Amino acid sequence: MRSKSGTYPLCIAFLGCMLTACGGGSDAPSSALSNATNNPAPTPAPVTTPVTPPATTVPPTTVTPTPTPAVPGSKKWVFDTKGLSGFFSPALGADGTIYIGANNAPLNQVTGKLYAVKPDGSEKWEYPAGSASIGGISSSAAVAADGTVYMGSYDQKLYALNADGTLKWTFQSTGVVSSTPALGADGSVYVAAANVVYALDAVSGASKWSVKLGGTVRSSPALSAAGVLYVGSDDGHLTALAMADGSKKWDHDFAADGYFNRDAAGNLRTPSKNPAVSSLPSIIQVDSSPAIGADGTVYVGVDGYAGPFYQSLPVGLVCALDPASGALKWKYGTNDWVQASPVIGADGTVYVGANGSDSVFYALNPQTGAAAWGYSVGGGVTDASLAADGTVYLGLGNNALTALTAPAAGSSDSVSLSYLNYGQAQEHGGLTTLKAGKALWSFVIPPASPLNPSTVGASPAIAADGTIYIGSEEGHLYAINGKAALATSAWPKFHGGAANSGRSVQ
Repeated sequence: MRSKSGTYPLCIAFLGCMLTACGGGSDAPSSALSNATNNPAPTPAPVTTPVTPPATTVPPTTVTPTPTPAVPGSKKWVFDTKGLSGFFSPALGADGTIYIGANNAPLNQVTGKLYAVKPDGSEKWEYPAGSASIGGISSSAAVAADGTVYMGSYDQKLYALNADGTLKWTFQSTGVVSSTPALGADGSVYVAAANVVYALDAVSGASKWSVKLGGTVRSSPALSAAGVLYVGSDDGHLTALAMADGSKKWDHDFAADGYFNRDAAGNLRTPSKNPAVSSLPSIIQVDSSPAIGADGTVYVGVDGYAGPFYQSLPVGLVCALDPASGALKWKYGTNDWVQASPVIGADGTVYVGANGSDSVFYALNPQTGAAAWGYSVGGGVTDASLAADGTVYLGLGNNALTALTAPAAGSSDSVSLSYLNYGQAQEHGGLTTLKAGKALWSFVIPPASPLNPSTVGASPAIAADGTIYIGSEEGHLYAINGKAALATSAWPKFHGGAANSGRSVQ
């Protein structure tokens, strides 16, 4: 049995050899081993690896330039209609498509087209109407909720087109379809041609009923929420018909209001306190298209002529009628004939212009008919359109679209009223001036030629983004930058609303 002391030197010797081999040739005294055994070398400090926090991704800074607001009254784009389009009021579809007619007259052969134009100014489609031997388009377009587009033509037809521009149906009437169709909420289509008013089925175009009036109809029918159709005729009457069956509700004869005189034979005479003038023969017409107020009141313009061949001394009235009875609520005598159609502001103000060489655009109190202010247009005036911010857009016969607003508080600007011997000044208490509305800007359309001004003869359309659309007689549709959408009043533009539906938007 070996003792522990007998093995220890061998272990030392072996360990020494290992140290010599591993130590690079240095000798290790026994004391060194003893120290290594009893006093171990310090443990090296752990190496600390710094912890890098996860990187935070900072998105690159993107600087989005603030778009410069379009200047109101500046041109946005122009579309070539290749024909006269100044007397058609553009209609807007639910998707923003603009529908406008144009008539071209190469070698005195008038041809017409209805254009569908996208909001960016590019053409969507076009449809020819009428014929070179008869004539082209004769009315502004109207757009139904299902996208069907209706227009009248000199070929005595009403055209119904699908939203893609294909023909849906035509209706053959007894005369030129001069009035813009009115679209009932039930889908019926109401239109006048010659002296007849028709109600048509929107699906087939078949006639549901027809009524003959006492004179030719150039007025566009207006439809009330109560189911009554109002339309004027050139015998000086405004007629109310039931939309359901065409039965007559009432008929108002403007010659019977006492404004015009009649001689012993019953002939109309010019209204004037001057006996020499009052003996002149007169005629009276309702070419204006009626507007319907929020309370149902019907507003319409009346135009008359007097003198030899009825070519001189124009007579003009703006009238308000009770919707139930047709009784006259008030009348306002203007300085010239009124063929334009009234429009109605959010506060009920009635806006309408008189035509002629020294015409005035009027803002009238809806309850009394008193003039609040006016604006001298210096030429023919068309139907106005009202924006939601209160701006009035007015087409002028001197090839301009003008933006108006009410007179500023404290403004001393005025407009003179010249009544051309009719005694209207006496009727208005001797009033010869009005406060003048303020022009914000005018967009002037270039003339087609030095001898052919580009008349703006119809109500502008106003899109939801404020863009204003208007046609001109030099053959273009203009898109003009505005500030506000169409007003949501009862009757903010010709034929009721953006779609030219012929019914109140309220």
